[in-house]
Amino acid sequence: MKVLLAFLTFSLAVSSVFSLRCYFCVGTNGTSCAYPPNLPQLQQNSCNNVCTTLVYHSGNSTTTTIRGCNPNNFCRNPPMPSHQIISCNTCNRNLCNNSNILKGNILSVLFIGITLFFTKVYLF
Repeated sequence: MKVLLAFLTFSLAVSSVFSLRCYFCVGTNGTSCAYPPNLPQLQQNSCNNVCTTLVYHSGNSTTTTIRGCNPNNFCRNPPMPSHQIISCNTCNRNLCNNSNILKGNILSVLFIGITLFFTKVYLF
């Protein structure tokens, strides 16, 4: 049972690492890419890094949103002056860059916690 649990946990981790998918788009106020995004209209592609969402002031009361795939340190050195940036977020779950505010996946944490609890209760 322990081996099966370890294998399933490892398989889940490997599949999420190697098959990361992100939303890709660029848009300004009122477009399908801006907040809130119109997800069915956004392109999805695979990613070998992290998903990112960059929101910045692009002038004349216009806000631009860029969603894509970039290196882990993208938000530490974004490609524009810092005074223009409203927010910059990275995440590493499938299609996690669907919002300007990125949240942790509470369901994954609960699943792992419950699994570990029952493993300890029934195996020991």
